[in-house]
Amino acid sequence: MSAPAAASRLRKKPILSPRSSALLEKKSARAIEFLLARGTLPILYWLKKDILSVSAEREYRTLEKYAERIRILEGQGVDGCWRSKKAGPCAPGTPNSQFFETISNSLRLYDFGCDAGQAAIGKAISYVLAAQSREGLLGGECWSEPSLLGHGLALEFLCRFGLDDDARVQKGFRLLLKGQSADGGWSAPPSQPGTGAARQPRKPRSRSSSLRATSITLRALAESARWRDSREARRAGDWVQDRLMKAKDSAEAASLNRWDEIFYPFREVNILSNLDALARLNFRPDGAGVRSGLEWLVRRQNAAGFWEPRPAKTSADDRLWATLAVLRVLKRFGLIFP
Repeated sequence: MSAPAAASRLRKKPILSPRSSALLEKKSARAIEFLLARGTLPILYWLKKDILSVSAEREYRTLEKYAERIRILEGQGVDGCWRSKKAGPCAPGTPNSQFFETISNSLRLYDFGCDAGQAAIGKAISYVLAAQSREGLLGGECWSEPSLLGHGLALEFLCRFGLDDDARVQKGFRLLLKGQSADGGWSAPPSQPGTGAARQPRKPRSRSSSLRATSITLRALAESARWRDSREARRAGDWVQDRLMKAKDSAEAASLNRWDEIFYPFREVNILSNLDALARLNFRPDGAGVRSGLEWLVRRQNAAGFWEPRPAKTSADDRLWATLAVLRVLKRFGLIFP
């Protein structure tokens, strides 16, 4: 498909401010032209599948031979996990580095066309589920901030590969939702050593909800077809939307130093990852927080047509994935469409 033909598939929908709406079609078309001209095989696959809504069967078949996919698959251990070369010590009862590395590599393989029917993904799923505690916590034994991070990422990963209806996954969601605050968010929990009931998440009383903790949880809820439309997910989304553009003014600003950076994969929470989750939760693009976030996002596109990740020393591949991630958000909010 030629760049002009791809660009012609876009049209305006006046939801943003008049100025942003006027620019959106032009900016989106420019970004698509950039990806069509410079995109790698997986970028072209997802661009056709998610943005242009045209057949990507040829790209999908060819992805089996994609070098980066093969390299990741070759690094998997016989037990189904990947081990980090930069592994450091972890606190007792919290997820170890290979747990996070396994989820990260599995999600990357999804980007490269792998699904749950492939042996490597099946082994990774078994490894993650084998790390579930009796209470339902995935990857840890005591409820702490690292455990919440690992648990949320694990639920997102398992739902991404179609295990939403698995009893163990639903047990994990029920455990997660026990920690939801009255305001709809989650606090960053302190470690709770011990066994049995002491390992359950506690309803926070004096601790305020955390933007980082709630953002992690929101992504898991957004990935779950069973929880995506729930009251709990809506409350969490409302909480995040109200604070989306105010992170730098919050008490936890120091831990959100990449909040206003644009990058993919979403290894840390930021404005873009939350907009992606809110779109999956069917939030409207004209809600105050979402609208401000989208207008901020549109302004961040550079003259060459792509979104530049930070830090500045990033690869051309990083630019491609960041730009695709932005287009996905715009598409999911109904701002660009065939």
